[in-house]
Amino acid sequence: MNEIALSSEEKKQLIQQSHALNPSVTIADNGLSVPVMKEIAVALEAKPLIKLKFSGYDAREKKQLVAEVLAETGAQLIQLVGHVAVIYRPED
Repeated sequence: MNEIALSSEEKKQLIQQSHALNPSVTIADNGLSVPVMKEIAVALEAKPLIKLKFSGYDAREKKQLVAEVLAETGAQLIQLVGHVAVIYRPED
């Protein structure tokens, strides 16, 4: 996986853009099942910047789930606040 090189200004702009977004995918009791990962992949193909909502996980579990999503999708974490993660994968 290649790390996406974003400047702090670019990250700031992406965070600002994310405020208008609703979560694209909710990750709940079933965790990162195959259908959930497929839904995340489809969302990233449609838009490069998406929000993921986590339901029922503590901070450590959320960080682990986000790391798995990033490794699987090639996206980059822009922000993780509370139960919401913002991830970004530039369009091809």
